[in-house]
Amino acid sequence: MTATIPTTPYSNNYDETGSKRLIKSKVEKINTIDNQDKTRYINRKRNETMNIITAKNGNRLQHSVARDVIKHCIQKLMPRMRTLDINVVFKRIPKKENTVGTCLMQENNRDFEIEIEKKLSFDEMVKTLCHEMVHVKQYARNEMTDNAFKGVYRWRDRYIKENTSYSKLPWEREAYRKQKTLSKSYYNSTPN
Repeated sequence: MTATIPTTPYSNNYDETGSKRLIKSKVEKINTIDNQDKTRYINRKRNETMNIITAKNGNRLQHSVARDVIKHCIQKLMPRMRTLDINVVFKRIPKKENTVGTCLMQENNRDFEIEIEKKLSFDEMVKTLCHEMVHVKQYARNEMTDNAFKGVYRWRDRYIKENTSYSKLPWEREAYRKQKTLSKSYYNSTPN
């Protein structure tokens, strides 16, 4: 006698043998300190956690594009990382700060906040997100540590003084170099 798997819309609630044991949900809610609900997707068969990507402020299109670009960059730069928590905040950044985006490491090298100028064009937003994701990779892989309170940064195997010109910082050179290839590969991977 063979077991038949139900063909109802809820058939995914049955295991492979067709028994009525419910399979654990693949989504779990995580409450953070600021009571913002985040969703972490879990592949129960492999017991892998997946990256968390959230967006605040901005509009729906900005949120959607930000999540897509970040997923693409993770796939290209750090495909095996599954524990990143990246929060994108769209905000007005004063012109005197002379930047359109920043990457801030939070409590550990898996938790990041990316701030993006709210009024950027679509192309500039994609490039800026790609640039900041290179910095996420640098922190997450411990290629760079920020010891600014000591007046020095560690970049791979060497130390860089805090007063080094922005254009000569090796992590910025890498970010500018890779933002171009990442944004091109993002556009090539998305349907028109």
